[in-house]
Amino acid sequence: MLLDGKSIGVLGELHPLWVQKYDLGATPTVFEIDLDALLATPMPEYHEVSRYPAVVRDIALVTSQGQALQPLLDAMKAAAPAIVQEVCLFDVFQGKGLAEGQKSLAFRVVMQD
Repeated sequence: MLLDGKSIGVLGELHPLWVQKYDLGATPTVFEIDLDALLATPMPEYHEVSRYPAVVRDIALVTSQGQALQPLLDAMKAAAPAIVQEVCLFDVFQGKGLAEGQKSLAFRVVMQD
């Protein structure tokens, strides 16, 4: 068993010789766990589930070929109100329909109150 990537216990079936010796019939599952490690982990906090479904909007920005992506993402996330759950790039378009030296970046914005 792993907790945050650290082994805190084992889980398995009892060896068949022990099952036969004690005439247990079905093979029991046994475990050993480090309770100190388990109890040292903070309890997850309760967050109320939204009564409203998420709203997804796609936004396309036309920018110069040399424009780096990360500053745009950082600015969008910094300016986003609390209802914005996620902003991610899902498409980069270059070619027909855009001026020379331009690209279109399409972002998906997920909002939920």
